[in-house]
Amino acid sequence: MGMELNDTITLMLATLEGRMRQIAAEVVREQAEQSIGGVKVKTAAAMLDMTEWRVRQLIKEGKLPVVRPTPNTIRIPLASIRHFLEVQL
Repeated sequence: MGMELNDTITLMLATLEGRMRQIAAEVVREQAEQSIGGVKVKTAAAMLDMTEWRVRQLIKEGKLPVVRPTPNTIRIPLASIRHFLEVQL
């Protein structure tokens, strides 16, 4: 009986930890989008008058800094776009 209780508690803690990580990721994503003014790759491409592929290439080369609110999400801060435009002129 003690072992079953341990297993139940361990499972509950793991579930709680997973949910806490999910909530934290959501909060980070919302904060990044609101406070940083980050835009999606598609929007940045339109702002910079270039293809999405070129924007991704600039990100990969480190020429356009980004924020990753989650591992699969890229946001380009407006400040990064402004700086890139200033350097290019």
